[in-house]
Amino acid sequence: MSVLTQIPDNWNVPGSNAEVVAIRTGTTLTAMPLRILVIGQLSGGLVQPLVPIPVTDPSQPPALFGPGTRLARAVVKLLNAAPYAQIDVIGVASVQDALAATASVLPVGTATGAGTFAVVVGGVRVPVTVPSGTTAAQAQAALIAALATVTDAANMVTMTADATTATVNVALKEKGAEGNNIDLRVSSALADQVPGLSFTVTPFSGGGGAPDIEDALDAVSNTWYTDICLGLTDTPNLTEFTAELTRRYGAMVRKDAHGYIGFRGSYADTLTLLQGLNCPYLCVLPANNPRWSPWEAGAVFCGIAAQASNNDPARQMRDLVLTGLEALGPDDGDLFTEEMRNVILGQGGTTFNVGQDGTVTLERSVTSYKTDANDLPDTSWQDIMTVKTATRVRYEFRTYTGSGWATYKLADDGSPLSMADGVITPSIAKAEWIAQCKIYEANGWIENVDTLGPQAVFWRDPDNRNRMLYTAPIQVIGSLIRLDGQIQVEV
Repeated sequence: MSVLTQIPDNWNVPGSNAEVVAIRTGTTLTAMPLRILVIGQLSGGLVQPLVPIPVTDPSQPPALFGPGTRLARAVVKLLNAAPYAQIDVIGVASVQDALAATASVLPVGTATGAGTFAVVVGGVRVPVTVPSGTTAAQAQAALIAALATVTDAANMVTMTADATTATVNVALKEKGAEGNNIDLRVSSALADQVPGLSFTVTPFSGGGGAPDIEDALDAVSNTWYTDICLGLTDTPNLTEFTAELTRRYGAMVRKDAHGYIGFRGSYADTLTLLQGLNCPYLCVLPANNPRWSPWEAGAVFCGIAAQASNNDPARQMRDLVLTGLEALGPDDGDLFTEEMRNVILGQGGTTFNVGQDGTVTLERSVTSYKTDANDLPDTSWQDIMTVKTATRVRYEFRTYTGSGWATYKLADDGSPLSMADGVITPSIAKAEWIAQCKIYEANGWIENVDTLGPQAVFWRDPDNRNRMLYTAPIQVIGSLIRLDGQIQVEV
């Protein structure tokens, strides 16, 4: 029996009237929102700081956030990795006393044959063709001239000739400490070798200053983003970021957001970073000496993980391709070994593999959570699937009860009113919870519903007759992460 809401009981005119309403069948899922936010330093472009801007096309970021800036390049990577996601970007103005990182390339020798060498800056290749007999000073001039022909590189750096040597001084156009993490190298590819010429590269350093993201977080504190990419990795900002992710996951906020960052550093650097992090809602993608920039890797990781978990929150992300990072990974000698990756995973870092063709794929996506409130080892929230599945179950059940139970009356179990229209009791609520869990189980999110469902407890608050309480255990489905066995050869 239904209660009519549009037709008055005291209507005296003869006739037939019918309300048309939409009701949930209780056997289908709600479409989970997917909305990504990118936070980074704003060093140019058309937009104002602390204003979230929607982006939809890879052609937009250079104009909006400044050509060649870290924020613009990260957003372009994200748009290519997650072209169907709703994406907003919020920039934080760089600090006034920030310093730009500098580096250098020193040609040595004289070319004994014609050829092409290439300088790679931030993953962008600058090819330089030189004839036989080219001296170091001539190679210096050729490299500086070649920069102007590669717009992506010219937007990032300037190159000038040293006054006393053949050194090419390289300076980033954008200031800030994160600039120290931009890769600079001379290509080691066979096709990029010029006989007689060699090069000494001094990596970027000297960059200083990082903006504070607190105001950016405040500006979007009431907007639900399911996934957030941060383009800064300094300790103060990471502390604020993890605190905000924790706040959003809280029961009274319910704007669950998962955070992602990329990191460039050695094995020791990586462990040092991870030691200071312990957040179930943050994933870190570290790499030793990659060609990519960490903010670009973090953005790609965010886009791929966000879309994958929206499709199926319980499915592991192993072998998902990090679109846009191909051919930009570390050289073989710089890759973390399997033993290193084992430790990194245990310390809360996500790992990846690089294929023979340069394709970069996720190996295992874990959160930075390692220890509980008592500082004891805890793997409860190790894998991102656990967090994402819990988020999805909470969202689905809240949506189901919010749309179906919003106007219900509450009665005790056994009450003669329990069968009345628009009345719910604890036992009815429990039955509906179990029914919803069977849907989640059928979708492969949770398991053992037949055992855990009946263990749920719903009761009426004895101190508040308008309140129902419950505890409801679930078990996130496992993943085939390891396959170990013994192959026995009969002889």
